[in-house]
Amino acid sequence: MSVLDIALHESAHAVVAIALGARVKRVSLRDDGSGLTEIEGMSPRVALRAALAGQAASVVFKREADIRTSEGDYIRAFRHAVAIAVDEDRGLGSESFCAAATNAAADTSPDEVTEALAARWVRRAHELVGEGESEVRELLGRHRLTVRTLAGHLEQWRFLDGRAVHAIVEGRQQAEAYEGWRKVE
Repeated sequence: MSVLDIALHESAHAVVAIALGARVKRVSLRDDGSGLTEIEGMSPRVALRAALAGQAASVVFKREADIRTSEGDYIRAFRHAVAIAVDEDRGLGSESFCAAATNAAADTSPDEVTEALAARWVRRAHELVGEGESEVRELLGRHRLTVRTLAGHLEQWRFLDGRAVHAIVEGRQQAEAYEGWRKVE
C-alpha cells in the first residue's frame, strides 16, 4: 500500500467519526507504513462505523487495499456490533432470554440456552456490520472531497492534531489551524 492509501484509510476513520459527532484527537502516519487515528466520545454505533471507514475508503476511492491493514478494524467493528446486539436484547435478564429459557425443553441446559442466545447476537452483529458498511460507503461518497483533502494534508505532514483535523473536516482551514501540524510524536 502507498502512503496515499494509508492516508485515505486514516482520513476516512476521522471524517466518519466527526460526521457522526465524535471528536478526533489526532491522526498520524508511522514510519512502519501503518497509521493511527485516535478518536474519543463515540457510542458503540459510531465506533462501529468509524472502524469500518478505513476499508470502505478503498472501495469509494477505487484503491487497491490489503485487507490485512483493516483486520484490527474489523475485529473492533464486530466487538462493537456484538455489544450493540447484546444491548438490544438487554442482557441475560431480557424478555427474549427469559422467553428462550421458558420455551426450552426440560432437558435443555442453561448453557445451551445461553449458547443459543450468543449465536443470535453473533448473527445480529453480522447484520449490523453489513448495514454499517453500506452507510459508511454512502457517507464517504458524500464527503469524498473532505476525505481526499484531509488525506493530502496527512500525506504531507504525517501528523495532524485534533484541532487541525476538525478545521479541515469542518471547512475552517485558516492559517492558525496549521499550528502544531508538524508536531513530532
